Formats: sequence, structure tokens, C-alpha cells
Amino acid sequence: MKKNHPLQTMAGMLAAILFLIGIVSVSATTAEAVTLTFASNSPPSGLKGDAEKIFLEELEKAAGGELTIKPFWAESLLKGKEILKGVENGIVDMGQVNIAFSWKRLMRNSGLLLTNEGPVRYPNKMKTFKRIYAEVPELNEEFNKYKQQTVYMYTLTSISTCLTKPAATIDDFKDLKIRSSSPFALQVLKDLGATPVSLPWGDLYISLQTNAIQGVLTNTDSIHRAKLYEVAPHMFIMDRIWMPIPYQININQKKWQSLSPEIKAAFAMAAENAEKRFSQVYDQWWERIISDMKKSGATVTFASDADYDRWAGVQAHQRNEAFWVKAVSKGGVEDAKGLLDRIQTIVAEEVKREKQ
Repeated sequence: MKKNHPLQTMAGMLAAILFLIGIVSVSATTAEAVTLTFASNSPPSGLKGDAEKIFLEELEKAAGGELTIKPFWAESLLKGKEILKGVENGIVDMGQVNIAFSWKRLMRNSGLLLTNEGPVRYPNKMKTFKRIYAEVPELNEEFNKYKQQTVYMYTLTSISTCLTKPAATIDDFKDLKIRSSSPFALQVLKDLGATPVSLPWGDLYISLQTNAIQGVLTNTDSIHRAKLYEVAPHMFIMDRIWMPIPYQININQKKWQSLSPEIKAAFAMAAENAEKRFSQVYDQWWERIISDMKKSGATVTFASDADYDRWAGVQAHQRNEAFWVKAVSKGGVEDAKGLLDRIQTIVAEEVKREKQ
């Protein structure tokens, strides 16, 4: 029998080893490579779009190339009100959920909509939301009920009102037709002497332009994005009345459970890094928003302490709370008043801490 030369034997062994390494590498890559779909009602622009793009960028970066996100922006896959159900049913892997769109399904979470004065600085806003979800676990459990969990949260700018007439104080809202999407804010406007109006978002610019309404109350960045200040050039900014919504990016639980520990760890890293990045972007956007309004010729008035006291002092808040407690109690929420008190206590504590 012919014996192989030692060098031939070694070369054969080396080739076999390299072949096996190649198989293992390909298998590992195939096993770890993941594509996740993401649905949002936001366009990939503006403050809200930036918040979501930053998280998706940080997620792909933290996963080291083993994860790709396929986004569907501006309701191109699901309407905003459909995303909670879409994530639940696995139509999309991840989605941006707005609790205001699904308050009848997220009854406990909707208690956040009844909070008014909140922290002004972005890091303090997020600290408050994180405390709420850590100390009121029923809120996260409600998402679990719909087969999903939150992997990232962000929020938007505070509340402002753009008006067609000057307003030196909040009392100048009296007798004006002012639109808001929040049924709770509409009750407050009513007590302030305004005529509360509910209109579709797409109708607001022309409605202000034709004087069908005289004002819109919403988050400041939305006024800027729609350029409503062009036709309602008197801005009344209430930066202590926060946007009480933490916009959640949720992932389908079954999909989450299928991910490797390494990719799950990438989500946590991405959330931390994205929040730091977006905090800076948020401040830059705020400065740009105010600057753009002033450059356009709009007047910009910031609410005074007396204005905040006036907002907080109307009876609408008690009516709103009573309505909410009754509605969600009928829906099966136990101790709704106690749940709301816990949320409001946390917010009040963080507002006080920020002012110290």
C-alpha cells in the first residue's frame, strides 16, 4: 500500500478543517441573520420620525450586522390605530403604538392621558415614564395581554396653542373656537370659556385660514410640522403641560422569544444609546421650532405661573377623572382610582424634583 507523504497528509487535514470552518461559519451566519419588519404612522422626518429612525439605527448597529430592520413609514402597511392589533397578530414584527389610539384596549395605560403638568426637560420626561412603568406593573401587563412587549419609548414636545388672534394670557382663549384631539383637553377648553372643536387633522390648515376655527391645541412639534403657525401666527406655549404619551415601540412576543440572547441584548443597548442621542436631537428640534416660528413673523408667548394655575384650577379635571374611572371600571379595571392616583403621584414627584 502506498503511504501518503506527511506534507500531503497535513495539507489534507488543513483543507478538511477549513471546509468545516466554512460550513460552521455559513451555518452560524444563517442562524443569526434576522430581518424584522417595523410599522409606524410617522413619516421618516420631523421630530417623531427622528426618534424612531435613531432607535432603528442604533438597533442595527448594536446587533453588529446580524439584524436588519425593514420599516414601513407613514401608514404604508398599517394605520396608526391598527398597529397594536397588527403587532399582536404578527402582521408586523414591531410597531409604534400610541395609547391614545387604543385607549379602549389599553384602558390602564390610558390613565396617563389624564396627567397635565409634567417635566420640561427630555431626560426628566423619560425618567418619569420609566418610573411609571416600573412602579405600576399593570401597564406592562396590559401589553402582554396583546402578545407584545415594549422595547423602546420616546415622547414629543409639550403642548401649545396656535391662534389666529393674539393671546397674552390663557384667559384670551375665551370665545375662540379651538380644536384638540384629546377629549380631556376639550373639556378644559370649555371651562376656560373657549368653544371646543373636534376636526380631522387634515382639515386644520384651511379651517384656520378661513377662520372656521381660531386655534389648535396640540404638541408643539405637530404645529411646526404642519406649519399651522403660518395661518395662526400667535403661539401660546405651555411647556409645563407635557405630552402625556410615551410612544412605545413594541415587538411581537413570539418573535421576541425566537431571537438569540445576543440580539435581545442588542435591543437593550440600542434603547439606552438611542435615548441619549434623541435627547440631544430633541433640544435641537425645540430651538429650531421656536426659531422657525419667530422667523415667519409669528408671535411666541410663554404661559405664566398664573396661566398654569388657571389651567390646573378648572373643574374639567375632576369631570375627566370621574368619566375615566367609570368607563374603565365598566371595562374590568379594578381600583381604577387607585391606579390613576399612583400614576399622578409619580408625575407630581418628578415635577417637584425637576423644580428643586
